[in-house]
Amino acid sequence: MNERPLRRRFLPVVAGILFIGFALGALKGIFTAQGETVHLRESVLTASKMISEGERAVFEVTVVNGTRQAVDIVDSDTSCGCTDVAKGVVFPMTVQPGDSEVVAFEVDTTAMRGEQRYQAILDVLAHQGGSRMLLEAEFRFTVACGLHPIPGQVIFGDIKSNGTVDDREVILGATLSRGESELLSVESSSPELVSVLSEQIAPEQLMSRGVPVTGRYRLTITFNTSAIDWSTVLAATQLKEQVRIRVRSGTSIVERSLPVLAVYQPLFEFYPKQVVINRNDPDPQKITISSNADCLNTPPRVVHAPHGLEAVISKSHDDRHWTLVVTPSDSNDEPTQTSSTIEIGFAADVPRTVKFPIYWASSAPREFNSE
Repeated sequence: MNERPLRRRFLPVVAGILFIGFALGALKGIFTAQGETVHLRESVLTASKMISEGERAVFEVTVVNGTRQAVDIVDSDTSCGCTDVAKGVVFPMTVQPGDSEVVAFEVDTTAMRGEQRYQAILDVLAHQGGSRMLLEAEFRFTVACGLHPIPGQVIFGDIKSNGTVDDREVILGATLSRGESELLSVESSSPELVSVLSEQIAPEQLMSRGVPVTGRYRLTITFNTSAIDWSTVLAATQLKEQVRIRVRSGTSIVERSLPVLAVYQPLFEFYPKQVVINRNDPDPQKITISSNADCLNTPPRVVHAPHGLEAVISKSHDDRHWTLVVTPSDSNDEPTQTSSTIEIGFAADVPRTVKFPIYWASSAPREFNSE
């Protein structure tokens, strides 16, 4: 008589155990042992041939679904911005049970050379239960590069108006053969930067980022100091220029930028570097002028001062420092411009004129906010 109630008491327990077992079995059927049944046919893909720089390396990742239900490839991620899914790939991508789908990836090989490794991750979601897993693939390939500069950056250091600039030499080398790599053009980013390309040189074996390359051209780089407007250089000025090199690499046209770094050092420095003149303030403004070299034949002089200003240079106790004194004149005429320059002449080995900036403050009293 007690068997029926007892059976009723244990039926929910048995049903619960069966349900849990069924659920675990279903989950195991979807992603057995953390994805053993939904997997990549190859997790490491190696290119069968060397790839020319600038071309796109294409890798096809095959996702195999060995489970009993459909799964979706919902998204992807890569280890570098140069890698992405190929055009035409649209997510989500459904993979039926026992079937497979191919996801194509492309790697932009611009500026690459030598052996390369990149990764991609596919996000897979089961139709039932919402179980998710990540599948990782690695792409391995070697890039044969077209002509590129060695070294990859040119540093000049300080450049002075009265000094000479030593040339810098750069070798253009490649791992591609002459037929696959061709020099198209070389140009500088400014008229002050001069780049001269020599004829083809005898093949020269070099190393670039651990990759052996063959030198083909010699590029000579220098600065034309006479083309620099030294009148506006009032303090050490960092310069970032570049030489643009266009080459044919395999079937691609690649433009390389060779950075060129230098610092313009003026013969004369001013402190402060600019002044603001207020017509209501009769006190003179004093600017210290310093020379960086013993090259002056006579002290500097004021060549031109804007209307409404008096500018004089006082004598110094040595031949390297002077004081420029700027005072508003007694003229009642308001300045017609908000800024101007005082031209100062230096009788150096090469005569120079420097333009010192002057700014006019409003003649109306300024309002200050105390908050």
